[in-house]
Amino acid sequence: KGSRKEKERRDSLTVEEFLKKKDYVGARIFLEFQLKCGSRSKKLYLILAYCCFQSKDFSAAAKIYSNLIKAYPEESSTYDLYLAVTLYHLKEFKKAKDSALRGKKGWLRSRVVLLLADQLNDLKDDTKLIEMHRKLIDEAPNPYAKLSQELCLAGLHYNNAEFH
Repeated sequence: KGSRKEKERRDSLTVEEFLKKKDYVGARIFLEFQLKCGSRSKKLYLILAYCCFQSKDFSAAAKIYSNLIKAYPEESSTYDLYLAVTLYHLKEFKKAKDSALRGKKGWLRSRVVLLLADQLNDLKDDTKLIEMHRKLIDEAPNPYAKLSQELCLAGLHYNNAEFH
């Protein structure tokens, strides 16, 4: 049962509290309830897609990102990139590549395109690999992102050396 304050606190949960706890399933349920109650906003759909992605429901995330692309065409280059990452996880590599190429230019797009090129065996040409490698490192906006890109490349090289 608990005190009145505890009850009020339970009744006034926010999606941010779920996200802080990394409770993506709880956040998703909370957001879907808000949708059933009539709440509609771009932010709500973005957070819902993120929760679907984090809870590994990539099909649901892809559907939401596709709907956002249709509803907000002026921002579609950002959503296309999110969709590409989601399609990558669904192993729909050709669709992911098309979506990534429509995506906003930058380090994330370069990484996604490189990973997709590897999956689609488009990296047979060493000059293309070197060009994509340079682009990936050059576009990193900060030292953390640069390190992240280098780790991505190291993983790709390891994978190719071990399994191809």
